[in-house]
Amino acid sequence: SACEKGGQWERALHLKDQMRDRGLAPNLVTYNALLSACKSGAQCDTALALFDEMQERGLTPDLITFNTLIAATVKGRRCDAALELFAELQRRNLTPDVITYSTTMWGCAKDGRSDKTFELFDELLQRGLRPNIITYNALLFACKKAGDLDKALELVAEMQEQRGLAPDVVTYNQLIAACGNAQRPAKALALFDELQDRGLEPDVLTYNAIVVAGGYERAFDLFSELQERGLEPDIATYSSVISACEKSGRWERAMALFRELQQRGLEPNIVTFSPMIAACEAAGHLDEARAIFVSANATGCFSSLYAQSGALDLRDLSAPVARTAVRVALDDLRRWPEGCPFYSPSSLADFDIITGRGGFDENSEAVLRPAILALFRDEYEEIDCVQDAKNPGKLVVDAASLRAWIDDNGGDDDVERSSSGPRRRRRTANDEAEVVITTTTSESPSPAALVVGGAPSLSSAGVG
Repeated sequence: SACEKGGQWERALHLKDQMRDRGLAPNLVTYNALLSACKSGAQCDTALALFDEMQERGLTPDLITFNTLIAATVKGRRCDAALELFAELQRRNLTPDVITYSTTMWGCAKDGRSDKTFELFDELLQRGLRPNIITYNALLFACKKAGDLDKALELVAEMQEQRGLAPDVVTYNQLIAACGNAQRPAKALALFDELQDRGLEPDVLTYNAIVVAGGYERAFDLFSELQERGLEPDIATYSSVISACEKSGRWERAMALFRELQQRGLEPNIVTFSPMIAACEAAGHLDEARAIFVSANATGCFSSLYAQSGALDLRDLSAPVARTAVRVALDDLRRWPEGCPFYSPSSLADFDIITGRGGFDENSEAVLRPAILALFRDEYEEIDCVQDAKNPGKLVVDAASLRAWIDDNGGDDDVERSSSGPRRRRRTANDEAEVVITTTTSESPSPAALVVGGAPSLSSAGVG
């Protein structure tokens, strides 16, 4: 039980083995405690294996068993497994309670299955069960994922007026995040104030939501306020503030935050890297954008770009990241034309760039395709790149012009870049084999460097 409460799942399993060695047979209570420890330790697969083991021993799972196991699968983001367990417990003539429904609803909400979440809620009511705050928070999460702020606000009014339930911090976190998705910064800030007026203490998730939803103008003050409260920013916090830096044109501040999060031992992810790349590119620091992209790629953030041989798949990327990906890909082809893992110019085949439908601006105009075409026109005018006649979501780079460009510009030299495009400099014997991003700003008075070891490239990052 102590291991269960402390989430020490490995210790709990060791104790089970000790019981076996002493000739003691674990009972249903033992297995339920083991499942709970696995749930706390986010060990979904181990919990499912224990579930099979207990039945092999002739033990019959009860509702506590199923509720705990459903919670473990939800924590492991295994929605299908949670729904199967929900169905199985009823096949065993067990009756789900409000915990069963609420937990399964959370699993569906996190998986983006809004309709199923509300279907379970209706079923709960039909059984005569009384929803609690956890139930309603699952519904609010589903609304947030679906971008339905109005429905979320209706549910909060319903739970207070009809159920007598008071919103908690989780409730407000979902509402504020929903405001961000709906681009309602004023409403988000009002809810943030309301939360505190109720005597509730905002947590890190609250600040993560309000930094995004409240508008980038307030992001820096909120980031400071979070730390003044003694809260530790997580990677989502830093990613959100870096995104605010991008929107406000503060690339030096973005770099300082990027270094800071690494010093804290946090691992940047694609949500962190993307605004970093965009901020550097917008400021005309293309070398820095390129080095950050390669660093991100080395962690697997952009591995889907190279899923198709002879093509670069830019779908789902922002325009700045997509442009940077193309620059890095072309630099690799120029440096190592026959050693590039995603395309071989000697194949004489055209090089495809997949943009898909891409994102759209406020006028519902495609963003990605024209951004890449403009990149070739402005920075790589020697290379012919056109929209595919049969597929508007694909650009075709002419193999002959690409081969000619590689022949004219090939070699393992450095690529000096400015906002006006690439300027090439031949590598000398005295050059270092590292790209160092150095910034000196008023916010960071002493020079600091982000070092990406080795000549940055897709090849050196292990693409293939």
